[in-house]
Amino acid sequence: MRRMGIALALAMAAGGLGASAAAAQAAPQGPPFPYADCIKATAKKGESAAQGKWHCDQLVQKGWVKPPNR
Repeated sequence: MRRMGIALALAMAAGGLGASAAAAQAAPQGPPFPYADCIKATAKKGESAAQGKWHCDQLVQKGWVKPPNR
């Protein structure tokens, strides 16, 4: 259930919901989402930095999130 919440948050963040039409067109429309957006979404959900990194790493393995630029 928790994974669905993060996936929904990522979809909302990447989809540009609540943003202007121009910003929504520039945002990615589907997976994979940027790693930074994933980290921001986990922080908004109240996860610690370590939990957020773990969660986003799991989503990278599933193909929902792009790997981070290291």
